[in-house]
Amino acid sequence: MQNYDKAIMPNGNDTVKFLLRMEMVLTGIVEVDAKNQRALITAWMKMEWSDSRIQWNVTENSNLRSLPFSQEDIYIPEVILFNRYRVRSSEIFGSSMAVVYSSGEVTWVPAASLEVPCNMSLTTWPNDQHECVFIFGHASRDSSTFELTPSSSDVSLESFSPTSAQWKLVTSRTELSHSYGFQDGVDNVRFCITVQRVSTPLLRSLTFVPVLLLLMSVGVLVIADPSFRFLYATLNLAWGLALGLFMWHVVPYSEEPVKIVRLLSWSPVSLFVALCIAAFLDFMECLRLPLPRFLNNLCQWNFLDVLKSRWPWNRRNTNLSFRTSSENLILSDDVDRARNLPSTRLFCDFAPCWRICFLLVHGVAIGILSLTVVP
Repeated sequence: MQNYDKAIMPNGNDTVKFLLRMEMVLTGIVEVDAKNQRALITAWMKMEWSDSRIQWNVTENSNLRSLPFSQEDIYIPEVILFNRYRVRSSEIFGSSMAVVYSSGEVTWVPAASLEVPCNMSLTTWPNDQHECVFIFGHASRDSSTFELTPSSSDVSLESFSPTSAQWKLVTSRTELSHSYGFQDGVDNVRFCITVQRVSTPLLRSLTFVPVLLLLMSVGVLVIADPSFRFLYATLNLAWGLALGLFMWHVVPYSEEPVKIVRLLSWSPVSLFVALCIAAFLDFMECLRLPLPRFLNNLCQWNFLDVLKSRWPWNRRNTNLSFRTSSENLILSDDVDRARNLPSTRLFCDFAPCWRICFLLVHGVAIGILSLTVVP
């Protein structure tokens, strides 16, 4: 070590590329801040390279195969985290001893607390997943003199322990890139970690509450009493406003609308549409408009009467249209009006059918909206 200069790269005068192998050993996920779009983890960063200036003969040195060196005594590559969230200091690695082997191979495994920005989308909250990328590269060297390569295709999880109760690790991988930003020829290793929010029973139940609120708006079409219908709609709207205030405090802020909140915003619209349909049906039921001929015939047609008329024991009664009662006296004018009633009352027989049709259409629309949110 008498002529050893730790400021000089082991490849001497840049005639040979300096090769650095890098691996991340993830130890824990400290924090994932969706509001500020950042992630903080702890890891061991394992780096291996070769330094021919510190080699020795094992047989001539008491069979000594490795020696620990302080990181202040040997050359340490200037590897930095390109996409740091905030620059607190120039050092991102902790102090650690390096192990040098007799062949000149050096292994350095410093501890690191890494904080990077993450582009998080909360549209699928509370089942959201986010991928955070940690990009490492040399501070001043390009790929012509410095080659950085990953030691493994995955992030090592042998020392990982879940330290966050709100997030869990889903997948991890390692990538090699030869460009960063607008600069080409810059080798960098990217450690990609995907985390998912741990959904509590309360958060999972919030997914179905807006769906239930939308389904309750269908009840407006079933209630016949207008006053009770208005009271039911008022209570439904009040419940939706209370749930909206609760969502305001629970759902994290996001520039993109969250699907649950977007579905909740449709509840007053669905309630208003149901009230308009119910009022329209009530209004049309009070009108007396002439029916078209084919609707008039359809209104008077009864499948059961036709079926009974074809039974053998009822064929002799087919010419009997209806029986009169001697106890009731019906004037001829009233009989004429009674016969003309199906052709002058639009909703005489079709009101239940129309209500069922609107009920089905309204329910299908709510179901389609719900399928976009409920996993």
